[in-house]
Amino acid sequence: MPEAVTRSETLRQRRRRRPWRAVIALGLTQIIGWGTTYSLPAVLVDPIAASLTVSPAFVFAGISVMLLVNAASAPVLGPWIDRLGAARILTVGSIVVSSGLVLLGAAQGPVTYLLAWVVLGIAMATALSTPAYAALVEIGGRAARADIATLTLFTGFSSFLFWPLILKLQQHFDWRVIVWTFAALHILVCLPLHAFALPRRGSSTGASADSGETATWGGLDQSRERLGFWLVVAGFSAAGFVGWGLAQQLPGLFADLGLAPVTAIAIAGLAGPVQVAARAVDMAFGGRTSALTIAIGAVALIVTSLAVLAATVVLAPRGVDAVATGALVFIALWGTANGLITVARANVPLELFEPARFGTWMGRIALYQNIAFAAAPVVLAAVLHRAGPLAAVGLAAVFALAALAIMIGLKRLVASAEKACGG
Repeated sequence: MPEAVTRSETLRQRRRRRPWRAVIALGLTQIIGWGTTYSLPAVLVDPIAASLTVSPAFVFAGISVMLLVNAASAPVLGPWIDRLGAARILTVGSIVVSSGLVLLGAAQGPVTYLLAWVVLGIAMATALSTPAYAALVEIGGRAARADIATLTLFTGFSSFLFWPLILKLQQHFDWRVIVWTFAALHILVCLPLHAFALPRRGSSTGASADSGETATWGGLDQSRERLGFWLVVAGFSAAGFVGWGLAQQLPGLFADLGLAPVTAIAIAGLAGPVQVAARAVDMAFGGRTSALTIAIGAVALIVTSLAVLAATVVLAPRGVDAVATGALVFIALWGTANGLITVARANVPLELFEPARFGTWMGRIALYQNIAFAAAPVVLAAVLHRAGPLAAVGLAAVFALAALAIMIGLKRLVASAEKACGG
């Protein structure tokens, strides 16, 4: 018996050990991954549109294609992540991202441009977010919540670092050269980190595979679990519609309100460091506050930030100073909210469902979430350009309020499930 107790205590200590090498490696690859894919069109939209003879809206449609393909790929890849281990999927993902960027740089028209984003959609499912989070869950099980929050501290810098970098490179190089350089970055930096800096399935502590940790629902009520799943999907899809839809529009929106393009990009890019600070708050309070409670607070903050953005649009005729002040206040609130919601998007499923099937759960959720994320940039861009900024902000507010109501309902469902399971 003492020997069994000692083994159990040793396992608990190993699970509590922070996998810093994995977190740092994944932090670097996620910064590069998001910065060289999702962040590209916001800065390169004009040269890409001119080179391919397409509209700016069509350039942003590439992101929608990426998200839709990711939505279709994620449920298929989720079980493979659980079965083979996240490190192997991420290593393959680095090659897929590089291939997609090579195709993007070689695009000669609308068809080849969208084809490149199809490949990048598969890359998103194999190299961004879900497999990275799953790698940490494999090491720490449900205790990986803090590690996921730490990882998102890194990824919050992607647009902050890559938007100015792309803008600087654009002064000296053609957009195709920039994209091909980023393709090489994935082979030279990301692939080795994924291949050699992450533990393989069976060589790590294996916390998620054999921990015996169960879902919040305790297996007693599958109907509650199914309802909980759909509320998670609906709540984060609605919140993500706002976040993913507006993020790409902010530099252009601020410029349309009177700010110089460089200033507009700089202010919009500040959302990255603000998100990092917000994720540090989640790390500080994550052990004492449920991820779902933090998600509810984050969505309430999104609603508040949209009210500030609406006021900024109204005050825009008063001059650049009014716009700059309003934009900075908005970014402070917006960045904080999105920083928290990004962490919660991974941690709420980890909190509510069994960690051993984390990849599978996240893949199923991603199917529906990414459809909403894909539609958001196109829908909000269309509303913004046809009906004006206030209409776009109003539509975003409707989705944010819906997300808030759904998450409050999920909180009540969880409370009833915990009561039914005996606490």
